[in-house]
Amino acid sequence: MDIIEAIKGRADSLVVIDDALAPPNFAHISAEALTAQYRSLDANPDHCKILAAQLGLKEDSTPSEVMEVVGRDASSLWPQYIDGTTKVTLDPLFEELKLKHTASKLKEQLLVEFLELQFGVRPQVFLSLADAKEALKCCVVAFVDFYIGDVNSEDEAIEAHAQFREELASRFEFDGTPWPKLVFLVSSKLPSQRGLNSFRERTGMRSAFFSALSKRDFSHDFLARYVDRIVGRYGEAAQLDGYLQTIKKSIHRAAESLAAEVARLELHDLTTLKSLRLDAESESLQGYLTWLLSEALAVKLRSDGELQSSLLPGEARYTPLDGKLLPGSVLFELFSEIAVAPIPNADLAAHVTMGDVFEITSGVKKDEVILVVAPACDLMRCATHYEVLCVRGTIDSQGSELPTLIAKKYAFGKGHIVIRSVEDGKPLYRCVRWDHKRLTTIRHGELAGASYKRIARMSEIFVQEVKELALSQVARIGTPIDPSFSVAVQLAVRLRISVGKDTPDISFFADLSDREFVQAVLAMGRSAPTEGDGSAEPGDLQKTIVFSYQFQEWIVGELNNLTPANGEKNEKLTRIIAFFSDPEFSKIELKPNGVTSELGGLISFSLKTAPPDTDQSKAGIEIIAFPMQIPTTPGIEV
Repeated sequence: MDIIEAIKGRADSLVVIDDALAPPNFAHISAEALTAQYRSLDANPDHCKILAAQLGLKEDSTPSEVMEVVGRDASSLWPQYIDGTTKVTLDPLFEELKLKHTASKLKEQLLVEFLELQFGVRPQVFLSLADAKEALKCCVVAFVDFYIGDVNSEDEAIEAHAQFREELASRFEFDGTPWPKLVFLVSSKLPSQRGLNSFRERTGMRSAFFSALSKRDFSHDFLARYVDRIVGRYGEAAQLDGYLQTIKKSIHRAAESLAAEVARLELHDLTTLKSLRLDAESESLQGYLTWLLSEALAVKLRSDGELQSSLLPGEARYTPLDGKLLPGSVLFELFSEIAVAPIPNADLAAHVTMGDVFEITSGVKKDEVILVVAPACDLMRCATHYEVLCVRGTIDSQGSELPTLIAKKYAFGKGHIVIRSVEDGKPLYRCVRWDHKRLTTIRHGELAGASYKRIARMSEIFVQEVKELALSQVARIGTPIDPSFSVAVQLAVRLRISVGKDTPDISFFADLSDREFVQAVLAMGRSAPTEGDGSAEPGDLQKTIVFSYQFQEWIVGELNNLTPANGEKNEKLTRIIAFFSDPEFSKIELKPNGVTSELGGLISFSLKTAPPDTDQSKAGIEIIAFPMQIPTTPGIEV
């Protein structure tokens, strides 16, 4: 998909929505300007006749009669003045107003001129979202002012845009196929990162097709670089989006197919199933049907015809990290629910089963949990005094934000699990470490009592993996490999380079915590097993720091500003600048100890649990990543 072809192929492809492009307030026309216009008409009868004709007056109207109408209806003359048809006759009236008005909208006008020059298409300009409603539905690219209209806060602005969610998230047609539009949010003062995430969630836009631009950065060079980068990656992003759209359609087809089969079920078949089979197995009809139908739905989705073909190229370049947007946690949430699902605590006596996770409600060990590993068939028909085999575990850490898992031992598999639940409407993540040496038995009746509370149920593959660690008799069935999860981190930079005996060192320190962009993202996931080692286990937990392009531009600019006191070129500084200026520089894989060096130790990357101090103990440059500092009650500035 060539989005440039789509832009150039239709006149309605570009939309700019910004009330700063509104006409001036004609009440601000000065008395001096009105007097100057009168004198111009009085001195040039031909000009007076031309203007009288344009206003629908008699040709022999006096300058006073003409100016009386001009004073009442100057706004109707403004478009003609701007397009040049009456420039000579209206210069005295509008020249001063035009200068002031043009100065107040330089950035916005620059954007309109850039788009027309870049794509050869004149953008449609609107002063409100309501006016642009129809144009938004079919445009290819939209530039939308954030604080548009009568809004007084970040939340009010987000709410105003959310009213046009359908239009902002709509798709345009090209060659008979719907494609996602590109939306650029512009403002002299952009919302916070959380505000931008809230904006995208409320308007339903994917980050790959959404960007935030500060008007303060507007220039032809800046816009050309920024727009070219987004447009250049559109094809790969649109292909990935198309795959997700196919998944959605497949889910709907699978659900509709299963619903049709459920409609064919006869009640007497369920009665027969219960009386002849389930009663003998002490299995409930509801539990069996829930299992059967969920498995059937999964099989229908996996076998869907559209998902059997290759929808994504193996070497696709996906959208680069935008430091103004926080990474999402949908993959983490989906995988955590598959691995260990929250489950209600009701009716425990009839439903204790293998994989149930209990927290201890009595005693002082509030960080201890219990995992049931007894076979499910034993638990189906056991008495209350039956000793249920369990493994004890410890909650190593917990928190309501994903960044709290940074620098902590989070994992899925190898005796670890992350339990995600919702407490008081907010997510709660608990990192649990199962101690396979602490096998224990608890009576079935006690688990249903007040001393224990069920909080989740682990999927069978994870339970079997813990059970295999605890009981050597159980054959190993493999360790699941969790996908790579990402959280935003903040960076600090320390530099010290020795110049000479009589010249002060080049030194520099910067804490980027207060910057308006995410400097980097920490991606974590297990590596594949080493080839040829005969092991099925995945490797160690890998930590990779992916840097945003904003950070790369910032650090190259700061390093270029550093100059030795003696004015001579420094070889080490030159090598460091060349390293960060390399277009291929975007990520660094950390070693198991959390530190990685480049250029023979001249550059060091590390992951810490807290912001560093300003002291520079070693020569070279250090890039230090640490967890994002999340305020308890984020403030909102407008």
